[in-house]
Amino acid sequence: MLPINIANDILFHFQVDNAVTSITILQEMVKGEQKRLIYQIGTACGRYWVCRLTSEENYPPNIIEQQSQFAMLLWHHGILTPKKMKNGKNYCIEIEWDNQSYYATLEEYAGADIEEVNLDTFGILGKLIGQMHAISEKYPIKIDFSSVRDVIHNGRAKFDRIVKQADLPQTCYDAIRRCAVIHDELINELRMLWNELPYGAVHGDIGICNNLVHMGSGIGIIDFNLAGTEAFLGDMLVTFYASIY
Repeated sequence: MLPINIANDILFHFQVDNAVTSITILQEMVKGEQKRLIYQIGTACGRYWVCRLTSEENYPPNIIEQQSQFAMLLWHHGILTPKKMKNGKNYCIEIEWDNQSYYATLEEYAGADIEEVNLDTFGILGKLIGQMHAISEKYPIKIDFSSVRDVIHNGRAKFDRIVKQADLPQTCYDAIRRCAVIHDELINELRMLWNELPYGAVHGDIGICNNLVHMGSGIGIIDFNLAGTEAFLGDMLVTFYASIY
């Protein structure tokens, strides 16, 4: 759990002049020295903040800054996202806690996850994705991070990886193998075409029940941890798979 004195210090660096009254764990992912820690912080004025701390090698400060800049670009153009706080010109600071260095960000608490889904929700989701892609095309921001492209180009999208993680009944194994052949042929075609597709900064991790929250004036988007420079088609594929999952 994040100590109150460290939380107060983080708020001070982001010019939030209010005493911490509560800390709630939202996520604590720990793999050795690789840590991703997310806390909700309540303050004496009744406001709530979300503090993210990471020591992950994949998220150096330049990536965090780029992802934060993209989130705030969307915010400035009418997409509902949590407002991220700054320390001077930076969205990311480095802190020491328990003899380990972390990169930390602070943003306003956005709201509760959506719980009921209907056709209107899908319409809102589609509109949000279209707006984000249009903003990325008009105001290009480069994020030196890619998950979908890397998966396709390094072979991790092959069907064998799915089969290895499943306990397949022998009665349907042959049918699944035929599907695998079709799947991998399509992946090979995508690999050859991928660099020719329209690209831009994308969220990279939205689904119908994933990273969408109720905000004051509508449905908003949180968690830009996987935002990167991707083909817009790849972003749509992520949303499709995350939604059916």
